[in-house]
Amino acid sequence: MKICHIHYSRFPFLTTPIPYEITKNLHEIGIESHVIALSLGPGENLEEVFAGVKVTRIPISHNQRNVLSLEKFTQIAKSILLEDAYDIVHVYAFRGASYLRLRAMKTNNKWLYHLITGNITGGIKSFINNRLIKVESRKFDTIVVNTKNVGKRILGDVPTIEIPPGVDYNRFIPGINHKLRSELGYEPNDIIAVYSGSFSPYRKLDALIMGFSLTLGDCNQLKLLIVGSGEKKPLESLVSKLNIESHVKILGPFPYTSMQRFISI
Repeated sequence: MKICHIHYSRFPFLTTPIPYEITKNLHEIGIESHVIALSLGPGENLEEVFAGVKVTRIPISHNQRNVLSLEKFTQIAKSILLEDAYDIVHVYAFRGASYLRLRAMKTNNKWLYHLITGNITGGIKSFINNRLIKVESRKFDTIVVNTKNVGKRILGDVPTIEIPPGVDYNRFIPGINHKLRSELGYEPNDIIAVYSGSFSPYRKLDALIMGFSLTLGDCNQLKLLIVGSGEKKPLESLVSKLNIESHVKILGPFPYTSMQRFISI
C-alpha cells in the first residue's frame, strides 16, 4: 500500500503533530508514505526523506496562504499525484481542500478527508467557516475525525470514522527531566507549567499569562515555560508589565521531535 499525505502546512511542525505521528507509525509497520507539505522559509529541504518518509515541500511566501499560493500548491500536488500510483490520498483538512480534489478528479485513488478541529472563534465567522468545512468534506470518499464530538458539531449526521490521536508512551513517559531543568536555570523545588504550541492570538496566551500572575501570591515557586512559534514581543511586553520576568520564560520554536523534552520538565 502507498499513501500520499497532503498537508497544507509545515512538516514536521510542533503545532501540527498529527501528520508526522501518522506517517511515522505507518513507516514502522511497513506502509510507504509520501508527504506533500509547505515550505514557508529558507533552510528547509524541498525534497528529503525524513524519518523514513518521503517529503516534498512546496515553497510559498512566508504566511501568505492566499488564492495564488493555493493554486500553486494544488497544481504541484496534482502533478505529483498523476506521476505515481497511490492507493489513498490522505488530506489533512484545510481551506481549499475540495479544490485540490476537483482538480485531481482523474487520479484513481481513494480520497480521505481528515478533520482535526473546526473553527472555534465564535460568532458568524465561526459558523460560516464550519459550514464551508462541511461542504468541502462532501467531495471526499471517507471522513476521519479525532473525536465523534468534533464530527457531530461540524458535520452533523455525516458518517465519519473516529481515530483518536493517542500518545506515544515510548517518548511521553512519566518522570522529570532534571538535566533540562538545570540547563534552563530552574531550581529543584520549582513547580513548572509548560505551554507548547502556536503564539496565535486565537490561543489567548495573554489570558494564560494574566491568570498565571494571579497564582504567584499563593505559590511563589511556580514557573511558566512557553515554547512555540509566532510573535513573542507582545507576550514579553505583558510579562514585563506584570513584573513577572523571573517566573516566565518564553522560548522560540523547536523541532517537533524535541518537544517531549520540554514537557517532561
